Amino acid sequence: GAAVIDSLGTIQWNHNFTATGNGDNAWGPISIVGDIDHDSRPEIIAGRTVYRSDGQVFWTAPTSDDFPAVGNFDSDLFPEVVLVSSGDIYLFNHDGSLAFGPVSIPGGGEGGAPTVADFDNDGLPEIGVAGATRYTTFDTDGSLLWSVQTQDGSSRATGSSVFDFDGNGTAEVVYGDEIRFFIFDGASGETLYSRHSSSCTTYEYPVVVDVDGDAETEIVLVANQSCGFGPEFGLTVLGSENWVSTRQIWNQHSYHITNINDDGTIPRVEANSWEVYNNYRRNLQPTGTQIGPPSISLSAQDAQFPAGTQVLVSGRAIAQGNRSDGSANHIEFVLVNNQSVDVLDEAGNFFALVDIVGGANDFTFTATDTVGQSVSSVLTLFGASEPDAEIDFSRFADITGSFSGAYFRTSFNEQAKLLHVDLATRNDGQFASDVPLLVGVKNISDPTVSVVDF
Repeated sequence: GAAVIDSLGTIQWNHNFTATGNGDNAWGPISIVGDIDHDSRPEIIAGRTVYRSDGQVFWTAPTSDDFPAVGNFDSDLFPEVVLVSSGDIYLFNHDGSLAFGPVSIPGGGEGGAPTVADFDNDGLPEIGVAGATRYTTFDTDGSLLWSVQTQDGSSRATGSSVFDFDGNGTAEVVYGDEIRFFIFDGASGETLYSRHSSSCTTYEYPVVVDVDGDAETEIVLVANQSCGFGPEFGLTVLGSENWVSTRQIWNQHSYHITNINDDGTIPRVEANSWEVYNNYRRNLQPTGTQIGPPSISLSAQDAQFPAGTQVLVSGRAIAQGNRSDGSANHIEFVLVNNQSVDVLDEAGNFFALVDIVGGANDFTFTATDTVGQSVSSVLTLFGASEPDAEIDFSRFADITGSFSGAYFRTSFNEQAKLLHVDLATRNDGQFASDVPLLVGVKNISDPTVSVVDF
């Protein structure tokens, strides 16, 4: 049955499969994860069933167990779920209602895991599926885009991946059947390249990745001699110095870019792939509309502080790439526990004063760039409380009024359109302090403020 196991190997919850024809496509479903209802808790799509994060059933499709993928195929903010089941494809809305299907896969076969990508460069996602005798792409509405002849009588359930190798804006499909490896033109299905490659197939598909870190993309494909289709076996890596670059990682069958960081770590909060790239089983393109999600780093002076105090948290958020108009992408805003941070500059540096209570304090910082992509990171700080009736008053002192601001002068450079303001702060008390100086500027038409000298 379906089960969720934590990092220590403990089963969090499990369910028996309720669908007829368990693993009907071949030898079992390939489960995926995604926050399809935007409640900040990812759902698990296992076979035909969508589970909440706590194991409760969200909805169940009226199919046998199947292969899923997610993508946004319409104008709303929610993704749709693609299911390939027993020779048909379906598209379900995030709430389980049917968008289209069943649509039969030409040439028979149960059908492999679906690939979601913009195959023909029309700005909309399409679906690629391999069957027993044909590889087929379906348009956004489920209509046939193109279909080409292949040979896979073994599993009839292989997958594929997509990439724009030459950077011309049109993707290519990489696929392997029992006897050959193919590169198809994404818009027309024309065979651009093929070579003999034997495989008694199961669920495999070629992957697109920079395997040697040379900033050039390679294709990794597998072969075997199990059914006597040919002499090839093991791994083969194909490449060209003319191919554009991509990431150095492809870590799982349901790969969709946002599920894994470049360093191999798993994001604590995964960006929704359909909001950033809107593809599934396709690797990152270096140019065009595919902009990598921002990054964020956080720091505090210590990990533990007296309860009842305020702590300054600093950090930096960095946006990636350029927008479609060619301008640089940058961080639009940063939130801490859904509230704006106190200071954010143009470089993405930010500061926030947070309140510490006794015990663990979780502060979720979320940075969003100008194209709407977000990244989140959680900083946990601990508040130490004195035992009941044992307050240590020696640690406290009243310094009300010990600090004052001093405004000296302004100077205006009309030619450069700059207004220089001299500000200072004075410690009128007897104790040194390293508290930050926060300066607010209001009612100006161009909110570009920078520290000239300190």
